[in-house]
Amino acid sequence: MPDKPLEPAYAAAVQTYLDHTPGSRALALRARRVFPGGNTRTCVHQHPHPLAGQRGHGSFLWDVDDNRYIDLYLNGLSLIHGHAYPPIVERLQQTIPRGTAWSATSDEQIAFAELLCARLPSAERVRFCSSGTEAGMLAAKLCRRATGRTVLLKADVGYHGAADDLEAGLHGQGELPGRTLLAPYGDADAFERVLADRGDGIAAVFIEPASVSTAVAPPAEFFTRLRAATTRAGALLVFDECITFRNAFGGMQETLGVTPDLTMLAKFIGGGLPLGALVGRTEVMQHFDPDRKDHLYHSGSFNGALAPVAAGLVALTELTPERIAHMNAAASRLVAALDREASRRSLPLSLSRAGSLVGLNPFGTGAPGTPSAHSRDAYRFLQIAALNHGVYLQPDEGVLGFATDITDALVDDIAERLGAALHDLVRWEGERAA
Repeated sequence: MPDKPLEPAYAAAVQTYLDHTPGSRALALRARRVFPGGNTRTCVHQHPHPLAGQRGHGSFLWDVDDNRYIDLYLNGLSLIHGHAYPPIVERLQQTIPRGTAWSATSDEQIAFAELLCARLPSAERVRFCSSGTEAGMLAAKLCRRATGRTVLLKADVGYHGAADDLEAGLHGQGELPGRTLLAPYGDADAFERVLADRGDGIAAVFIEPASVSTAVAPPAEFFTRLRAATTRAGALLVFDECITFRNAFGGMQETLGVTPDLTMLAKFIGGGLPLGALVGRTEVMQHFDPDRKDHLYHSGSFNGALAPVAAGLVALTELTPERIAHMNAAASRLVAALDREASRRSLPLSLSRAGSLVGLNPFGTGAPGTPSAHSRDAYRFLQIAALNHGVYLQPDEGVLGFATDITDALVDDIAERLGAALHDLVRWEGERAA
């Protein structure tokens, strides 16, 4: 919320939101007594208060005041088939009476690992964990052991979870001396220079095949050069496909034709339940083998737990090439529609797309994810205006995605609703500039 008095259009949007969400407001006040700032995830924090959900089904979310929203955030894009996907609900109803987590291995756990190995070019061996953050921490630990080096190299805008070494470059943080180096995302020359100059100390390069904070994907040449540069330097290449796995049957590594040493997975692979995985080539992953005298210790009470792998088997099996192509086409349709809506209103709107991920940056002159202060304020307004028009956008940044039940009619509905929110944004901009 801006510190200065709000322009009339902004104040009106906030008041409309307040009028429609008294239940969310009441829960937000209650939450502040137990959570710092009133919630337990920074990325969903918003003013005047976060939305409180009641139920979800498919692409729709209802709040506690029974307002319905088209959900384009889908719990951090972890619900590839939307809320309460019936086949997953049915599988969990069959599975949970048997238990939710065992120390013993399950058939489902092995079957899920086999499925990952069959789909991802880089997956020869699998290690489960509970989240993308854990997958990133595990990858860093493994790369340091496998290479005997300590330094990581990552893109300046790359998000790989909440571990300190992998948050460098984000949230106002710079490089971490002796731990993490940074290079501009998509700049092959810069990555090659760092690897040439510092490569004898670099354990691994962490990279997203498409930036999940911008929905921008560099050309395949960037990744081909990065693969060659890491090999020359004796460093490992780690792809973070926690979100980009949605964009192709074998992940974006398949479409890029570049095979990393390790791949981080999470989000939708648990079918809406917490599940992460680190997969990679046998030579590197064998450091986890407990039969090795010098094995790398890795444990966790919920690694490959029964309920999430059972749900994940359904989610991944039913994420077919046809459904992936359908979501990607829907994203292309929405980008074209939003471009028309923005042009009709003479509104500068930077749009980007990577598969079924769409980035929008109002009043942005470059890629979403690195917006100006003006653009950040504009997106905050747009997010509230979109809620008022029945569309739930990520509160933190302007990247959205679809579930597999998306239809052309729903895309058109989203475009119409976001067009109305853009109309409100134009009014706000006129008042701000006056």
